[in-house]
Amino acid sequence: DELMRLEKFSDKRLKNNFCISRSILRNILIKYLDLPPEEVIIKHQKNGKPALANQGIKLNFNLSHTDNWVLLAISRDCRVGIDLEKCNSKLDRRKIAKRVFDKNIYQKLANSNFDEDIFCKFWTQFEARQKCFGSGVFGERITASKVSILSFFVFQGIYSSIAWSDTLIEPKISYFDL
Repeated sequence: DELMRLEKFSDKRLKNNFCISRSILRNILIKYLDLPPEEVIIKHQKNGKPALANQGIKLNFNLSHTDNWVLLAISRDCRVGIDLEKCNSKLDRRKIAKRVFDKNIYQKLANSNFDEDIFCKFWTQFEARQKCFGSGVFGERITASKVSILSFFVFQGIYSSIAWSDTLIEPKISYFDL
């Protein structure tokens, strides 16, 4: 499954980033589950969300990457979705907002003159919610009431949000120097 996904990348940099991020994911899952590498089998759900194929292991995780940054969310207790984005000032934020966001969010963005920081915060929240339920960006819209969400800046210009469901406990965020 992972090798087939790798072959779809034509850009060498994207292919390399995919390999590195999947390697990081696998190594962390191996340590987290205390299993040998050959027993950690990752499959992808219909909209691309990674999941363990191993029967009987309850573990939810989600991965996001942008440029050379990788972010991973793991939980035994709830569904998780995470998004990491480097904002792009060349995007037509007005057009994207009109297509993706509900009227309330669109109005907040319009009131901010489609400010890049505000747009990125709402975008990462949206994508993390969608990924939490494996719905993908263009799948069934997941409403904010179905999840809890936390947004944060990784550093200037890099934004992230994590969404979780089924619990009110806020996740612990850990940073690792790899």
